[in-house]
Amino acid sequence: MDFEKIKNENKNVIIYYRNNLNEGLIGIIASRLKDYFNKPSIVITKSNNSLKASARSTSSYNIGSFNQIIN
Repeated sequence: MDFEKIKNENKNVIIYYRNNLNEGLIGIIASRLKDYFNKPSIVITKSNNSLKASARSTSSYNIGSFNQIIN
């Protein structure tokens, strides 16, 4: 994971995708990214024939509200 690249992208929400992440780790990774950059984060990986994701909010942005908009 290239933290400098993520930092330099200067986006409001971090979206990180890798097709080979362990499903059990995506929540931990999302939480660490959120803590390190103080930005909402979404981590996505491929599992069988579907995508699995985990998201973490910050106190200034509720990522759950975003999820309601796209569903």
